[in-house]
Order: sequence, then C-alpha cells, then structure tokens
Amino acid sequence: MACVVLLSATAVFAQADTWKKYCDAGKAAYHQGRYSESENCYKAALNELKKQHIASDRLSLNLNGLGRAYTEQAKFAEAETTFNQALNANEKAFGSDGLEVATTLNNLATLYAMQKKFPEAESLAVRAVKIMKKSYGPDNPNVALALANLACMYAQDKKLVDAEPLFKQSLTIFEKNGNQEPERVAGIYNNLTQMYAAEGKYAEAEAAGKHAIGLFEQTVGTDDPHLATSLNNLAMVYKMQGKYTEAEPLFKRSLAIVEKRLGPNHPNVLEGRKSYAALLRETNRPTEADKESPPSSRQH
Repeated sequence: MACVVLLSATAVFAQADTWKKYCDAGKAAYHQGRYSESENCYKAALNELKKQHIASDRLSLNLNGLGRAYTEQAKFAEAETTFNQALNANEKAFGSDGLEVATTLNNLATLYAMQKKFPEAESLAVRAVKIMKKSYGPDNPNVALALANLACMYAQDKKLVDAEPLFKQSLTIFEKNGNQEPERVAGIYNNLTQMYAAEGKYAEAEAAGKHAIGLFEQTVGTDDPHLATSLNNLAMVYKMQGKYTEAEPLFKRSLAIVEKRLGPNHPNVLEGRKSYAALLRETNRPTEADKESPPSSRQH
C-alpha cells in the first residue's frame, strides 16, 4: 500500500500523530526494501514538521530516515545534503558528542564509503565510535554497530588488517547481549564474506556467506535487497574459485530480487548483471553474456 493511501485516513489525528505515522510508514517501507515509498513517507513527515514547532529529536529522526532512503536509491547528492542538515541540527541541539550526532555521522560515513571517499568516511566513523563508547560503555550493541561500520570502511579501503579485529569485536559484543539483533549480525557476516574473499580465505568466506544468507532469510524474508547482496557476495566467492555451478543460481536469484525491488537501472543491478555476465563468458557463453551485460560493458 502506498504511503499516501496508507496515511490519507489519518487526518483526524493531531499533527504530531500524523507525523509519527508517516515516519513509521517510512521506516517500514525502508526495511521492506521499498525505498521510493520510504522517501515519499519521510518527505510527507517533514512537511508535517513545518506545520508545527520542530523538535530537534523529531527533525533528526526524519532527516536521517530520508537520507537513508536516498542512499539506497543511489541519490547520493540528495542524501549528502540531507545528512548534513541532520548533522548541523544535531550538533546545535545536542552538542558535538551527542548520540544523535553519532547516528548521523555513521550514516554520512556509509554514504561516503559507497562513493569511495574513504578518508572522509573513516574520519566520521572513528568519531562515531568514540561518541558511542563514551555514552554507552564498551559492550553495548550500539557500539558494536559503530565498530562494524568502521570495520566496513577499512575493508572497502583495503585496510584488511584493521578491519578484521573490529568485525570480530563487534560480533563478540552482540554475543554478550544474546544476539538480539540477528539482521545486524547478518550484515557483519556479509561484510566478513567480502573481506575473507579479498584475503583469499575462501573456506572462511563461504562459511560467513552462508551464515549471512541464513540469518537474512530468517529476519527479512526471501525477497529483500540485503539478502540479494549476500547472495551476490557468496556467488562471487564461488566464481573466484571457479565453482561456476554453485555461483550461477545465486547470481540469478540475487538479480531477480534487486531488479524487482530497485529497478533495472540501479547501480546494484548493473553491477550484478556485470558480474553474472563475466561468469557466462568464463563458461563459454558469450551470446548469453552480451544479453546480460549492461550496455556500457558489452564486448564487441
């Protein structure tokens, strides 16, 4: 159900309740991989804030949600502007070491990492970890998330020696807290899959990838973009070892999910098609490969 339809019947509620319903709908749409709908809901919530006194905590939640929806759709310029608005509002309202600031720093760091702006990403992620540790202590799940985010920055920047202990520290914290956030744990195992593969530790990469897929299937279902990412990562591990029979169905399943959820022109879809086309060429199927390849990477 579209956001506007879902919330059109709530006009009888007070403005504050209407704002919350829009944000709740945006959050739900985001977690179900409906990012365009999530964007629209958060924009509607932001419009509600303009009609009332804007509380800083509400503005922060709203802007961070909108920024994440932009990020998942590869609307990087819009996401950066939105996160910076949230960061400025948070620093003004809560000081430079407020928890709300740390949340936005992590979101902005993730955005920069996706654009391969690693120095900027790592600097923000380090700052977020320091704030989280100061506020929560060393063994809180929020600290684990911040550590995992920083580890991800290091891994993408090829600083694998720095990344691995942070990933493991993050998992240890989650275990101490009873693994109450399996979707988050799945994300860490997904990142470990990529890191181990980059190190040539294929047995460890396969084990981590299978664990991530199992956790995602239990938590977000079988039709979610996050699951698709894990499927693609495990497929890449198999492909790197020449295990084409194991890799191909995972590539196909991943592509089916992201094309349905994100559309045919999303960067994740184009990258997935490129990887699958490479497998087809390596297995002597050039005609099929050309059909799968994005136009810019077709061989002539």
